[in-house]
Amino acid sequence: MAKRKNPLKDLDAFLKQEAKSFVEPKKVAKDESAAFQSPPPVKEESESAALPLNENSVKSFLKALKAKGDEEFLDLLLSVAEESDKDSSKSKMLINTLLYLKDQKNWKENIKAYWS
Repeated sequence: MAKRKNPLKDLDAFLKQEAKSFVEPKKVAKDESAAFQSPPPVKEESESAALPLNENSVKSFLKALKAKGDEEFLDLLLSVAEESDKDSSKSKMLINTLLYLKDQKNWKENIKAYWS
């Protein structure tokens, strides 16, 4: 009779093997970290820079954009989703949902055209 496999045991062995292959990054001395500090970011003079960026300000901006129209709102969300990791399953699902919401009648064609 064939020997039964234990997938948890196999997974445990695989993870232990992978853990051994990781290389610890070298420690950075305080002297080196000071030498590689980036310059402070340049502040742009604009209306949006004057507003503090917090959850409430983002919500109010999105509500105002939604009030202008669905097309602009969905385009903004789609551009944000495109700039993030497009290959992750969550981003793909979000992009597909936004494409559906933009045009509910031709959503299949839009999704096929987008990903081709």
